[in-house]
Amino acid sequence: YLFFGNGNANGAELNADMTSFKTAPKTIALNAFREGSVVFKRNGKYYFMYSVSGTDYPDYHVSYATSSSPLGPYADGATILQSNNSLGIQSTGHNSVLALPSGAYYIVYHRWAIPGGDGNHREVCIDKMTFNADGSIAPVVPTL
Repeated sequence: YLFFGNGNANGAELNADMTSFKTAPKTIALNAFREGSVVFKRNGKYYFMYSVSGTDYPDYHVSYATSSSPLGPYADGATILQSNNSLGIQSTGHNSVLALPSGAYYIVYHRWAIPGGDGNHREVCIDKMTFNADGSIAPVVPTL
């Protein structure tokens, strides 16, 4: 599958050659989607993670939605990664996910440089991602 978009989320199934579409791209309805599509499957559930707002805004953050199918429809999830001004962490977003063979999950993302981030000078970070008993993603606490 290929997921893409800026302002509108889109997805399509790819052929085995990984260069042509098996299905026509379709719009995927997501609440406040901006960019940064990441989709993964865990325990039979698809998680569509994405960024909300813009990289040059302090409220840039990561939300997710879930579905039983890679192309949706997706049910709203929640915001799982956001700024923490008390730690000087702003504009967390544009993420990816690492699913390790051990069963551990990590979120990789960028945020404004500390201190005095301006939206153009970013840090790449990695933090542990955990799941609640119901399969929802627990809020990620950004670390320094």
